[in-house]
Amino acid sequence: MSTFERSDQFLQSTADSDAVYAYFLGHRVMDDVMLEIQQSLTKYKLTASMHDTLNKACIGDRMSKLFMLLFAMWLGDIQISGNPRRYEKFPALLNEECTKMLRGKYVNIHDFINNTITLYII
Repeated sequence: MSTFERSDQFLQSTADSDAVYAYFLGHRVMDDVMLEIQQSLTKYKLTASMHDTLNKACIGDRMSKLFMLLFAMWLGDIQISGNPRRYEKFPALLNEECTKMLRGKYVNIHDFINNTITLYII
């Protein structure tokens, strides 16, 4: 078995045991969790325009979906099982990063997503 095959095997086994990791790194399709997020949006008082925008993000590109996933996790709208070693400290880190995002500490959404996912993986 080559080094690349071993690496792929390791990454896949990690993704199989950690749903958060799997969503973040693209080992799992996000369609089901996006439907759950779309359903959770109905409990918020949103204008029709806001609701449409968030629904489009749920069916948009990968970065839009990751953004929606992170904010839904932060708001507690969805529960995803993660590796206890990683997930134990992640809610506090996620709260900090989402607060930074809302206060304008990030220049763009890509930086927010990449930094937050990195904090989970590391």
